[in-house]
Amino acid sequence: MKQCLKIGGVCIGFYGEDLVAIVESFTNSFSRRYLPDPRLYEHCNSRGIEVSWIRGQGFNVVAAEYYNSPGLPDRYIVEGGPVEPYVNESPVFFLLQALSRRLLLEKRVVLTDSITIHIPGTDKAILLLGYPHTGKSTIASIAYSRGFNLLSTENTVVEASDNGLYVKSGSSVLVYDPRVKDLYEVRITPQGKTRHGYEIIDINNSDREKLFEKGVRISSIYILHTSFSSSGVSLEPVKGRKISKTLWYFATGVLKGVDFYEPAPLDMPLNGLKTCLLEFLNIVRRMYEDRVFEVFGSPLEVFNEITRLEASSI
Repeated sequence: MKQCLKIGGVCIGFYGEDLVAIVESFTNSFSRRYLPDPRLYEHCNSRGIEVSWIRGQGFNVVAAEYYNSPGLPDRYIVEGGPVEPYVNESPVFFLLQALSRRLLLEKRVVLTDSITIHIPGTDKAILLLGYPHTGKSTIASIAYSRGFNLLSTENTVVEASDNGLYVKSGSSVLVYDPRVKDLYEVRITPQGKTRHGYEIIDINNSDREKLFEKGVRISSIYILHTSFSSSGVSLEPVKGRKISKTLWYFATGVLKGVDFYEPAPLDMPLNGLKTCLLEFLNIVRRMYEDRVFEVFGSPLEVFNEITRLEASSI
């Protein structure tokens, strides 16, 4: 019986009766829109998170215990049913929040509202950040339709080192607006649709997995401000404190419960985590001082300009 998950390098053990359907639900298409490559295991030798699960209706976190030692797992008691789109989505966002805390203790950061695109012929990728409805999925669909490998579609796990940021994992299901087909000549055959008519594709493939094995360094960071009604393209460098201020939001959004779920996100303490966050921000400011940009305009023209700039810097 598989009652363990491994997500982003963190092992999560589940305890309780008749949990097969619940644990497996964290690997369905909806869950993988948000969770970075969840995989089922029968046993976890070393657990970073332990979840005692009481079967019930809806979802609620009954208790939470946090530990800042890598040798002691965070522990949660929750009550509810399996993940089900439009019915019971909260377990996914709870697990993502718990995961983001544990990954930070291991010097890895979950960046919310992010996508990463591999630069062909290199071991590098571009990181695109953007608040909701600023063009991330649209640009991802354009890139995918033109043969680029996507590494993450919504949440990205990065590791900071003295050489920069490396993409370690990410969510692997892309949801995009079908209007991109006519607007930007996007040719994708969807694998499904949401209730609201958005199209779905699973971007995971053997090339993506091989890239993670080799290691993919982030070359540049772009903060998106695009829309269907915009035209042209304009880039503005981001400098100094604004880099830290911007990255702080995307690095702590999941951890602090900005991504709301019912009945309410956990109020996780930052005690013991601030040093890890500051180390991450310092590395970004030091290594990407001249490689962070805000970019405005049409999604297609922004994509073309970004890929042109990256190709010219190889």
